Amino acid sequence: EVNDIGLSLLHNMTSHPVRIRYVRWVDQPAAAHIVSIAAYNYYQLGFGIDGAEGNLPIACPKEFHPAPISSFITQPHSNSRWFILIAFTISQVGVYHFNRVKIGYTTDGHNGWQYQNMDWTMRIHNPAWPGPIPPLPKSAICGR
Repeated sequence: EVNDIGLSLLHNMTSHPVRIRYVRWVDQPAAAHIVSIAAYNYYQLGFGIDGAEGNLPIACPKEFHPAPISSFITQPHSNSRWFILIAFTISQVGVYHFNRVKIGYTTDGHNGWQYQNMDWTMRIHNPAWPGPIPPLPKSAICGR
């Protein structure tokens, strides 16, 4: 099952445009496998995502149009028009902590990076707790 975690709103606090170069899960567990890290336009989609289930571009192709995270620029002193969504799977039961990501960026001709705290914990059960659950229907995943 694919899980999705969205980064909180990105805000450019500098006097220069900022382009994201990469997002990496810090201390990623060996049982967690990244499916994709993509950007989605808030205004095109109509909402942002904190957490979801499913491979969203496949389940909802009319709504979710992923773009490379390096394809957008956030203007000075502005909120980003894009949000970043990390899709991943976990292959073993256990408790998993998604504490922070490392974000690499370019601004004013210089490369930099910073951490963003996520503070997500997931408990993976086998069988799914409280029992086997069928895959979610598209109507439960798609926003429209």
